[in-house]
Amino acid sequence: MRVRPDLRQAVAAQLAGETPPPPAEQLLGIRLVSSADGGAVFELEVAERHLSPTGAVHGGILATLADGAMATAVVSTLAPEETCLTLELKINFVRAVFAGTLVARGSTIARTRTTGIAECRVTDQDDRLVAHATSTLTIQRRSRRPLADTETQGAPDARA
Repeated sequence: MRVRPDLRQAVAAQLAGETPPPPAEQLLGIRLVSSADGGAVFELEVAERHLSPTGAVHGGILATLADGAMATAVVSTLAPEETCLTLELKINFVRAVFAGTLVARGSTIARTRTTGIAECRVTDQDDRLVAHATSTLTIQRRSRRPLADTETQGAPDARA
């Protein structure tokens, strides 16, 4: 029976190459570069699968990249008994991207006992702003109940 992971340990194991990225990050090819002290950096090499019908990177891909960076930034502030989950996300798209490497730099801008506020700047390989996002995350104590077989290991549980 699997137990709910300490999210900071899960991120550290991913950075050390000891565990694979979460399924959504694997599916999209998003790579965690760093996480520490209220910040996190992710990269994405743009591929055809990321493009919208216009030929630009789909906004949902950019939002997912930013959400991962912001959530991981807040995870770096958690105590072992805490978990977090995105409650709200807002993103402004600044410029279209058709190819290259995207970098998402997430940072925690406020943290209370129950709430994290984060922002993210997504830039292209020339360090030009592509998107800016903000999010609100709920911070909760991790459930001590074991994961059910149908739950994804490493995913925060809103019912915790």
